Amino acid sequence: MTTIQLYKDLKQIEWDKTQGKITFCLANISTTLKAKDTVGFVLQEWLKDFMLQVGYQFEEPKNSQSFPDFLLFNQELQIWEFLEIKAFQYEKNPAFDIANFESYCDRLLENPQILNTFYLIFAYKMQENGDILIKEIYLHKIYEIAGRSSYYPLKVQVKRKMIYNIRPNSAFKTNKAFAFQNTHEFIQAIYDTLKLYKGEEKALEWYKILLEKYSTIL
Repeated sequence: MTTIQLYKDLKQIEWDKTQGKITFCLANISTTLKAKDTVGFVLQEWLKDFMLQVGYQFEEPKNSQSFPDFLLFNQELQIWEFLEIKAFQYEKNPAFDIANFESYCDRLLENPQILNTFYLIFAYKMQENGDILIKEIYLHKIYEIAGRSSYYPLKVQVKRKMIYNIRPNSAFKTNKAFAFQNTHEFIQAIYDTLKLYKGEEKALEWYKILLEKYSTIL
């Protein structure tokens, strides 16, 4: 079983005929949660149970905040695939955090294989009564969901001139051309962003280390 097979299995579900609800029960009082920032985490927990039920071989990091969300064993290639779960409101443009920018840059130097991470993305709609409808599911690599901005070559979240997170584009939702056509263009955008943010010397140092390691997985 592979991540692509997982995606196919999920696409076979008749989502228009089913819906979910997030409830919390304490002291015989049950309440429906309508906070949209909880949906992504709940979907991740649901997916774990789905994979267990279907029979996928997977692991989770010991630290729940660690990358990735799941390690899924590809039985055909006998390798572990990285899988991240994201969610956004279907009626709005995607605005989830792909990854912390600086952490992702550091992680790339430790293991360039994370460029091959799969991002499984749920587009949902929450009704006024708290019912959650899954409107669409996407499976992409990071270069296909990352975007460009008017200032930085890579679309990022900036607060008080500090870069925090890598942010997605909306092309994967609207079926428009991706901002980056391959991982090389995505890496170049990170490098160019680092030049503006950290200076050319630090950016070049990062870039050289990455290329030494990345050449082994081309």
